[in-house]
Amino acid sequence: MEMCERIQKLWRDFIGDDSEHRLMVLDASIELSVINVEAKSEIRSMGESQYSVRFYENCGHSPAWPLVPRAMIDLEDRGFDFQPHVLPMWNDPCMAAISDDGSPMGFLIYRYDEVNCSWFVMLAYVVPEHRRTGVHTALFSALVDRAKQRGDILSIYCGTHVNNTAAQAAFEAQGRAKKAIMYSFHLKDWADGKEPTEVAQ
Repeated sequence: MEMCERIQKLWRDFIGDDSEHRLMVLDASIELSVINVEAKSEIRSMGESQYSVRFYENCGHSPAWPLVPRAMIDLEDRGFDFQPHVLPMWNDPCMAAISDDGSPMGFLIYRYDEVNCSWFVMLAYVVPEHRRTGVHTALFSALVDRAKQRGDILSIYCGTHVNNTAAQAAFEAQGRAKKAIMYSFHLKDWADGKEPTEVAQ
């Protein structure tokens, strides 16, 4: 299946065919609007170019939103898709790294956890050509700074696949501590409802 078809299927599975206002994100020709962007963006350098880390109140209105299905497919292709597709909602806030030409280099989408007074990182992604250049760390650092400014966030937590050692190393280098390991007993395939021993028809 071509990448474009996979992205479209992923979106349809997530939003359903009746959610017309969200299907608009499939139209690559739409002009994405930026709302509630902080007046000051943190400028960082990467080689000879610069990029800014910006906050968006609604990630669905950020330049990074079209990268979300690409990130999910990348995790799936690398064998790190450890649960059913639980995509971030279009109205979740996010941090995005924007290059000097306006293109998104990566993002970090998070959600407020009222029970724990914490932020949970739903999905973080850096496009392959910008990996290992500090973009992910810049995004997380900006999120930490924002949490400190608010003053009511007790922690920032996330999860990753047990075999995603690159992500785990990055998290620990950023000062995050490993707190738990999750176990799963697989009963049915989430996509077709078949038991693991059954062959999908």
